[in-house]
Amino acid sequence: MGASTINGTTVGNSKIEIEKFSDFLKLLEAYSVKFVFASVYFFDELNFNLLDLDDIEEKYKIREIESKIKEHNNKLLSLRYLIGKEESVDLFFNCQGVIYIYSWSNDALDEINDDCFFENLDILFADEIEENEEKQRNELIKRRDNYSSTLKEYIKNDESFLICTNQEMRRSYAQRLLEKDELQPPDGVANYSVFNIVNETWSEIRNSKKLR
Repeated sequence: MGASTINGTTVGNSKIEIEKFSDFLKLLEAYSVKFVFASVYFFDELNFNLLDLDDIEEKYKIREIESKIKEHNNKLLSLRYLIGKEESVDLFFNCQGVIYIYSWSNDALDEINDDCFFENLDILFADEIEENEEKQRNELIKRRDNYSSTLKEYIKNDESFLICTNQEMRRSYAQRLLEKDELQPPDGVANYSVFNIVNETWSEIRNSKKLR
């Protein structure tokens, strides 16, 4: 029996992937193969890490999705018996310069792996996610505007700011503001925005002719 009677996929000129294990066994017999090599991977704890509601992207933090995440975690818990069992096995041998390979994998986790899970969420809850993202954007804008107003008011009442007549001095001033706990930017507002606010305040003061 030749290799041409076996269902397989030729990869390059020197490797053939065999689709069925029964065909792989036939090849072993046909070519009187004495040695078969194996590469085996086992399920471990990392395969069953549960999703933490606190760590997921903000856009997914809606009630309907949180219940789906709990279902997802329950499925993972129910499959923990697989830990220590084979996740995938590759069997291969070399004959006349050609490597024949049979690959097997346990697909128990395929439908609930994290990538597929979140891709499905994006499809199933597209409208809810978009609405939640819009809500979060509006909340961020509100936090940013409130912070900017508060910080500008503080700066305008700080007489030491009036001597910050160049960029370097204003950069140092912004750094000093960041060292004050009560002036820390809120969530979603980057530290560098403080320097921008400082410069904006300087321009406002200059334009109001308080500085000449």
